[in-house]
Amino acid sequence: MSEPCVDWAILLYISADRALTNFAVESLKQMKRVAGGGIVAMAQMEATGLGPARRYVFDGTTDSDSSIENDLQPAIDPEPLPGGIANPQNLTEFLKWATQHTQARHRCLFLWGHGYELLLNEDDAKTHGRHYLAPKSLKQALEHAKPSAGVLDIIGIDACCMSLVELAIELRDCCDFLIASQEDVPDGSFPYEPILRKLKDHGPTDVEAVCKAIPGIYAQAYQDYVIVPETGMREITLTTLKLKNLASLKEPVMGLAAALLSSAGEPSRRKAILASREAARDFALGLFVDLRDFSSQLRANLPDCELRAACDAVCRAIKDHQGQECIIANEASLGAETRCHGLSIYLPYLTEAELNQTRQSLDSATSLTDQLPLLVKGGTNHILKGRSVQIGQIENDFESLAQFKELGWSEFIRHGWSVILASEVPGELDRRYSAEQCAVNLLSLSKSAGGSRFAAAASG
Repeated sequence: MSEPCVDWAILLYISADRALTNFAVESLKQMKRVAGGGIVAMAQMEATGLGPARRYVFDGTTDSDSSIENDLQPAIDPEPLPGGIANPQNLTEFLKWATQHTQARHRCLFLWGHGYELLLNEDDAKTHGRHYLAPKSLKQALEHAKPSAGVLDIIGIDACCMSLVELAIELRDCCDFLIASQEDVPDGSFPYEPILRKLKDHGPTDVEAVCKAIPGIYAQAYQDYVIVPETGMREITLTTLKLKNLASLKEPVMGLAAALLSSAGEPSRRKAILASREAARDFALGLFVDLRDFSSQLRANLPDCELRAACDAVCRAIKDHQGQECIIANEASLGAETRCHGLSIYLPYLTEAELNQTRQSLDSATSLTDQLPLLVKGGTNHILKGRSVQIGQIENDFESLAQFKELGWSEFIRHGWSVILASEVPGELDRRYSAEQCAVNLLSLSKSAGGSRFAAAASG
């Protein structure tokens, strides 16, 4: 090892396109200012205008107020593979390099960039297609790095809308704690300077206490943000998950998925499910929903039945599981009034209010340059077109997650949710979900055992 053992190795893995490049530089500068005194921060960044990926090491040996270029490492050798930051093998190599460079008692990895398509670089996507770090690819990168790097203490997702059941389930063998937001993360990103100072204050042993404190530090950093539709922010949220306790949530979610699927053929329950989803707190243009809020809304719309009992079980698992909580910290700017309880799950439904608000945000862009990132080949339906493509990608991503598939949620989406939407809002499939994806799901249903009963329900 080129360095003695330190308390913390902080690893920052950055994909910063045109809109984010200077915010990424600011994140690096924050780390540089605090590094040293038991903390070494190492970063790999791809950013607009900087050419090939760069690596930095901040260990407190250079003037904390000097340029980060003083901490730039030699060219990466061997060169990163095609696909850049989003190539999982490049993440594996970064983790191996960081482990070889600095021995540490604890290690924290921050993934910095866009979400849900994690670490997508819009600049590169224009010429090389949309490459991003899907949940399965992220897990593979971490697993391949394990022989050198072991299990990470913390993974922080500095990207929008990534506090997902799907991701947490897959990463539970790769790290102890996952820190992510249900909502959008401001361009200013995580407040790294106070986070690293908190690491120093707590010392090297109390990892859980640090993880519990980080959402509060984040909330304080953005306490004065104006949260109104015109600013593009609905709420400031951050959650810490203790992944070994996810077992307390597994059976309740399995029970809910099964009860939802079996209810797809019952007209009264279909209506209750759809009304509850429409009323529930959601994220990312209606792609994800707060799991507890949806369960609570649905419980209130049902008489005593198996589905209502399943909703109760999910709410208890998220709120009242004393001693075995998977959500150990959850901060939201709306305080007690928040309906962000820490964990989201995929349940796509775009309300008319959300669609109108998104269109108004696009219309209020001050220049063509502001609008370009939101356009998908132009046209009045560009939002729906782009969302439909993303839905297909997400469902393919989640279909490949072995541990998440055990919950049965993907089965409910394909063979229950699609039936509900085709039955209740057949003329609005493209606005609410995706007519193309619904057709794909119903076709697979017609080929499966027992599919005829649900197909008949859909057509009726």
